[in-house]
Amino acid sequence: MGNKSVFMDTNIFSGIVEDIRGSAIDCAFPCNALSQAPHLDTFSAGRSMHEVLKTIHETDEVYRSESSEALPGGFLKMKDSMLAVDKAASEALVVNETNNTDGGVREL
Repeated sequence: MGNKSVFMDTNIFSGIVEDIRGSAIDCAFPCNALSQAPHLDTFSAGRSMHEVLKTIHETDEVYRSESSEALPGGFLKMKDSMLAVDKAASEALVVNETNNTDGGVREL
């Protein structure tokens, strides 16, 4: 790494984003569970469970959308912001090297 440079590993964010996207896709609620739910309406607890299944089914798509698009988008924006800060910090560095061969301190 040369003078006036700062290293920041942002690849971790790319990995997190892909893991989130992959996990969100795997969390799909099967449609056939809801299509078979009317059989639950024959008893009181079953009707309550049917309503819960409807709510899960309605929120499933929203959850997958948010977790596979919005959350990864936020991480990518954070990564871009960190890269911008990294660039600004490296451009602001002032390096004064000394030719001290006695093992002294190098001024930055």
